[in-house]
Amino acid sequence: MMCAYDDEFAPLKVVHQHNTSYKKAKLEFGFEYVGGRFDGKRQDGSYVMELATISSKEELLSKLLYLIKYPIQSLAVALNEVAKKGA
Repeated sequence: MMCAYDDEFAPLKVVHQHNTSYKKAKLEFGFEYVGGRFDGKRQDGSYVMELATISSKEELLSKLLYLIKYPIQSLAVALNEVAKKGA
């Protein structure tokens, strides 16, 4: 049984990272998700695996900000190169 107070999916993510590290090391140990109880409903192992692999709010925000920043940064670099050629 796992529980958390701030991020309810944090224990799942830790177990998923543990399993991933064992798979990379090609060891036969690890955990398998059998199921869980979320919002008073029993869910199967595939649902729990989806929750374990979902990105956190901070990760999603950083990806969004990168997607917003990248075109502006590319335009600034291109304009800078044009300005260097013109000078």
